[in-house]
Amino acid sequence: MKRTNRNSGFTLVEMMIAIGLFTVIMTIGIGAIIGVNATHRKTQTMRAVIDNLSFLMEDMARSIRLGDSYYCNLDGAPDYSDLANLSDPQNPQASQDGGSGANLCDSISFEPFWNPQLSNVSNQVIYYMTEIDGVGTIVKKTDTQTDFSPSDWDPVTPVEMNIDLARSGFRVTGAEDPSDARQPKVSIVLVGTVRLSGAFTEFNLQTTVSQRSLDVNIIP
Repeated sequence: MKRTNRNSGFTLVEMMIAIGLFTVIMTIGIGAIIGVNATHRKTQTMRAVIDNLSFLMEDMARSIRLGDSYYCNLDGAPDYSDLANLSDPQNPQASQDGGSGANLCDSISFEPFWNPQLSNVSNQVIYYMTEIDGVGTIVKKTDTQTDFSPSDWDPVTPVEMNIDLARSGFRVTGAEDPSDARQPKVSIVLVGTVRLSGAFTEFNLQTTVSQRSLDVNIIP
């Protein structure tokens, strides 16, 4: 009769092989999980930045659409002298027209719909594309800010975003003369990159908004 060895089990070699396979599988699995988590965080961050960019475009488009008396400045941020004609009640539609030219304006100013004061030269809302610490940024002046120094205005773009100032800007048409039978329109062009974890993703957005209030002569 054959006797059974009740003390039999795995050999040392078998245990070493099993532990080695387990270690390899766990290393691969943990690496995959870490990679998925990193990709998820990057995607979420990118989504947040793009959402901020979309919100910025919507905010600018809404404010510009409801405003009037647009002024498009080709040479940087406007100052009081630039807005003198704009705020003159005798010439409320004065504007520098980017029009069909290739150049885009660095900034746009307009009378806010919630507080129009043509006689007040400092109450315009202004969006200005400028460089801050080497990064292309959009700053905003509200109607309550009387200081025309862009360094005191509020940045509205996230720090991860870099606006290409050479290819971005505003273009205004139809705002220079109320008798030209053209409804004022503003085109917004945003080109740049989003920087995340050392990687850069390009974006290129453009939208055109027209002034909501009619800018036409009334024929009796």
